Amino acid sequence: MVRMNRQESEEIVRQLWKSDAAFFWECSLPDRRVRFSEQAKGVIGRDADSLEGELDRFFAIIPPEDQTKILGRLDAVAQGVKRRFRCCHRVMLPGGGFRWIVASGRPVSWDADGKPSSLAGTGMDVTALRNVRSALRVMESDIVSLVHSVGDCVFVLDRSGRILDTNEAVHCFVGADRASLRGRRLESIVHPEGHASVERLLRESRVREWQEELPIAAAEGAPRYLEVRMIAGVWGNRSVFVGVGRDVTRRREAEAGLRWRIEFEKLIASLSSTFMFADDFAHAVDRALADIGRFYGAKRVSLHLFGNVRDAECVSEWLDEGMPSFRDHATLPDESFEAVLAKILRNGSLILPDVSAMPPSPERTLLIRLETASMLCVLVFAGKEPAGVVCLSSRMQAKTWSEQDLPMLRIFSDILGNALVRESERKRLREDEQRLTMAIVAGDSLLFEWNVPSDTIRVLRGGRLGGGRLLQDRVYSMSEWRRRIHPEDRERVWTKLQAHLDGHVDDEGYETEYRSNIAADFASGDPAWLWLHSRGRVMERDEAGKAVRVMGIIMDISRRKAVEEERGALLDRLRVAAETDVLTGLRNRQTFERDLRRAIVADQGEGSAFCLVMFDLDDFKIINDTRGHVAGDGVLSYLSGSIRKHIRECDAFYRWGGDEFAVFVRGTPDDAMALARRTLDLIRSLPKEHAGGIGASFGIACHEPNESAEDLLRRVDRAMYAAKRNGGSRIEFA
Repeated sequence: MVRMNRQESEEIVRQLWKSDAAFFWECSLPDRRVRFSEQAKGVIGRDADSLEGELDRFFAIIPPEDQTKILGRLDAVAQGVKRRFRCCHRVMLPGGGFRWIVASGRPVSWDADGKPSSLAGTGMDVTALRNVRSALRVMESDIVSLVHSVGDCVFVLDRSGRILDTNEAVHCFVGADRASLRGRRLESIVHPEGHASVERLLRESRVREWQEELPIAAAEGAPRYLEVRMIAGVWGNRSVFVGVGRDVTRRREAEAGLRWRIEFEKLIASLSSTFMFADDFAHAVDRALADIGRFYGAKRVSLHLFGNVRDAECVSEWLDEGMPSFRDHATLPDESFEAVLAKILRNGSLILPDVSAMPPSPERTLLIRLETASMLCVLVFAGKEPAGVVCLSSRMQAKTWSEQDLPMLRIFSDILGNALVRESERKRLREDEQRLTMAIVAGDSLLFEWNVPSDTIRVLRGGRLGGGRLLQDRVYSMSEWRRRIHPEDRERVWTKLQAHLDGHVDDEGYETEYRSNIAADFASGDPAWLWLHSRGRVMERDEAGKAVRVMGIIMDISRRKAVEEERGALLDRLRVAAETDVLTGLRNRQTFERDLRRAIVADQGEGSAFCLVMFDLDDFKIINDTRGHVAGDGVLSYLSGSIRKHIRECDAFYRWGGDEFAVFVRGTPDDAMALARRTLDLIRSLPKEHAGGIGASFGIACHEPNESAEDLLRRVDRAMYAAKRNGGSRIEFA
């Protein structure tokens, strides 16, 4: 037998003492002293300190007949007859009555002779369990009646898994009468994917309570799910399992949809980062189309950019193995694709659930030639102008696109449209940089030689600086040259030059930029400060190591500096464009996700409490369907502008996507509720010609300590959709 050392025993004691499952006790055998953990108070009803000490203090609350039983079993362990202590006994409560306790433990230390010197273990309240046993035996007939009256599925199994009885709910759920179910094994009505769970139940038959979601086989289609809670008990003289099952099929479907949405949001965040930081835009587009195709289970994802409103060129494409390419038809001809483009431009999207079922047409012929079974297309906007189309295609068999596929794909098209705008800005920026490079290359410079002992500078080769001309062989004094340097730059430039002259840096030379009006003598008009780039090197030193001759070049970089300032301003504009929704001018989804992470960090670190309000416009699709997407965009723009005027400066307003919006509310739940009510009243009161008489469904959730962004979004999303399910134009608090 392997015996634990002292360190191992002490570690077991420490772990048990921390346990919240029950209360802990420790007993010294030689002196019969006991102590209890603080959890004992909740079970015994007395402070642990009041019971600690001689065993007789504890026995004062134990019935005499149970005392004898406890002592006998302690002695059995002390003498080595039993290796473990286990005893079920009663504890009298201060207010009367008693509780049944199961105390179990084992030796944790031994004396020099190898006999146990102390025990440690746990005590658990089993009163309820004993009461249940008694009640089951007394009320067996009542249980039978209950089985047949409750609305949930109830069934009784023997320990081998055979069905002894069921209620009518099981008959309705399974589609078989009670008589035909009796005697059958539980696996016969469970879908194969749930057989392992049933086997585990039967294998672990000593477990008193067991809970699992079981897939129930359906006559056709996917299985339906029961959340089953199984309890071991007695039925007459037989040991049985009594199971209660609730239909959770719809809940699982909702959870699956939520998981899908979370994964899509992760994908969208990844794609946004890809476009934001990509050096190669074309490669980023190819990668994005591939990720979208794999996520949707499509066989081809293509991006078509408009040459005009009658044709579109496939500029990027992801293909699953063997799928024909749109690029074989680089520019789709008018007669084959014009009708498709017209529908997309008119509606903003197009769903072709089954290409083979389309009436004969040039576009049908083209799509069949490209082995397209079904297609989902969404319009891409660059700014407010249609720029192209993203198309998802299936092959061989038609694909049923779900209701959430279209709005989710529109989110991707918005990201792609914003990326097209940014890429256009980057292209213009690159062109500016190229022009800047050409200007630097073509710009004149001057070559100089500085005679240090004589303190003179000679221009060996002169050029234009600031519009004037420095003539070759022009000679200056260094003091004059230094005086012409801008006062703010003078000390910095001279310090760097002097360090090189003194040999404090290597002989590779010096390089610096500064402002000077050295060209004022030669330029027409008012002298202006020019930005100059100077690079030079000591070419000769005397025997003492002092610099004698310095040569270098000076270039006019004023235009480059101007372009750099312009570039900085352009980058600022790009940053704003990346963080702003093009249609509404609100902060976009990417900015929301960044701000949410920052807000959670601030709440955890500084206690900056906040709430999240999300709302979805009710019946907005009617506006798009009846008045067109241009009118719908106008409604979104007008509505968001109106709401923004009523948002507090300390709060932040975002367009989540489509017709969904979000608001960060700094403050209490009351502040969030007040904002939601103001916003709902405002939406209801907007002129019908602008808002179409629509409403909105609101969800509110306040951030809880240590809550993740995903969990907070999940709560507020559930609240918002609960408001929509309950009729809309209402507010639900998570």
